[in-house]
Amino acid sequence: MQTKQTLRPSPTAILNPRLDVNFKAIFTQEINYSARSEIQVARLLNNNVKKNSKWKAEKVYQISVLNFHLPKDDKCEMSWYTMKNQKGHKLSDHMNVIFIDLLEIKKLYETTPIEKLTSLQKWGLFLSYADDESKSDFIRKITESEKGIMEAELIIGRMSEEDSNWFRQNSIDTAIRDRNSEIDAAEERGIEKGMKKQAVESAKKFLKMNFMTPEQISQGVGLTVEEVLELSKKIKK
Repeated sequence: MQTKQTLRPSPTAILNPRLDVNFKAIFTQEINYSARSEIQVARLLNNNVKKNSKWKAEKVYQISVLNFHLPKDDKCEMSWYTMKNQKGHKLSDHMNVIFIDLLEIKKLYETTPIEKLTSLQKWGLFLSYADDESKSDFIRKITESEKGIMEAELIIGRMSEEDSNWFRQNSIDTAIRDRNSEIDAAEERGIEKGMKKQAVESAKKFLKMNFMTPEQISQGVGLTVEEVLELSKKIKK
């Protein structure tokens, strides 16, 4: 019997819930998440205000789950930002920006019993390790302890059965790796260009001092003898 080809690494493999498209899919399903409605990615406040509403609008929340520490922010599990004045008085609480730091929450893995974890911490650990098959037992205990996470696990599980979702995830991963490679290469080219410019400027200074041979300058600044001689010609002109 011919085995069906699939992009899913194993029959139990789970899609990465931290990937933006997967994360949004989990929290936009038509299920009851009244207790966690604030976790859904909200529209910007100005898109939520209707015409002739006399500036009345529901509060909106922009939630970002980070796998890195937010720059210039205290290292904490969650940072909640609202508009405040210089004395710390809130303006209206309509716009809320929330950052959840997975790096901080990951520190709780194997150090804090599941029954002592907060709901936020359980969610953070689920998002961090749901796609790690080596931690499947731990994730099972997390999902069993939190109804909302159990629903999310069922959703990402159903999504993981669809090969098209694996194709999309793999395509995004490849695009991200390619982009990072391009950035690294550009940075390397920029560093090389900067070093070359510095070497040329140093060589010009030594040539003007007229106390070192082209060979000595070449060895000192990292240019070829030919490049130093060419610079010498330009300076004499």
